[in-house]
Amino acid sequence: MENIKNYLNFGNPRQLLIDVCLWFLCGGFILWTIKYLRFFFFCCHRNYLFLVKTPEPIKIAAFFLLLISLFYFIKLLYKRYIAIGFSSDNTFSKKSRDWPGSWEFNGGSRFEPEKLEINSSRAGCLLKNYYWKDFSMSFDIQFKENDIQKQKLFGIIFRANDLDNYFMLEIGYRPEGDMKDKMAIKPHVRFKGGWEELARKRIDFNSKNEPYKFKLRVVGSIATLYNEDKEIFGWELPTHVDVNHYESGVKEKKNEENRDMFLYLNHVQKIPFRLDYGFIGFRSHWNHAPVIIENLIVKPMRPS
Repeated sequence: MENIKNYLNFGNPRQLLIDVCLWFLCGGFILWTIKYLRFFFFCCHRNYLFLVKTPEPIKIAAFFLLLISLFYFIKLLYKRYIAIGFSSDNTFSKKSRDWPGSWEFNGGSRFEPEKLEINSSRAGCLLKNYYWKDFSMSFDIQFKENDIQKQKLFGIIFRANDLDNYFMLEIGYRPEGDMKDKMAIKPHVRFKGGWEELARKRIDFNSKNEPYKFKLRVVGSIATLYNEDKEIFGWELPTHVDVNHYESGVKEKKNEENRDMFLYLNHVQKIPFRLDYGFIGFRSHWNHAPVIIENLIVKPMRPS
């Protein structure tokens, strides 16, 4: 039931109207097909009386099963092969005229013609209407001076379904701990609003001078991060997610589930977007210094 909004979204009147019309079209097609088959069996099949005598509850159940299945596969076909097909594997550059209006985001981020500033965005921001599976993404970043937020961290988002489901590489410095002021990277999986945070790893960084130049290359199940054309980190994208952190205000009931983790069934789940087309984007938490992104270029790639 939690995925019903993907097929009947009551929060979007326009999409709901389209889906209801599609339901009627699917139902009409099934009824027409049944009428044709009845004529066929009546003329050509000796067991036609068996179909006529089938109890009405079974007929109704069979009709709705066919209706739901047909509706589901049409929506799936549209999403994966039509909607994404027209918007996938395109090259994107910051020079695009609709750069400021090309993002969906939360928090206090700002989008200007030549750059974007990610600030106090706990969920992050996503580049809309552009889908990539295998791609190369290059950009320059610099941290904005801030006297309050001392942590200089930002996240690179990729293969995102939405702001609740994506992969992310968090990069930057922390002013405390055993890796104080050392550039490190921490992979994340965001799944249904929760996080699986992997161990941080110090990275061999070429430059201490901002802006920093990064390139992310994602092909198949491998994500590779470069700094000034030098490979600094590789990640084999996991097949399953084990959510180990829910931020304050996100699904408070999960706190109870966390206390009874060994009793909570199906906690570890398969990542449905692992090898799918998705959005790219960035994230900077509210207690991280704002980060400025410039010279963003995304190009499609093909597996070798």
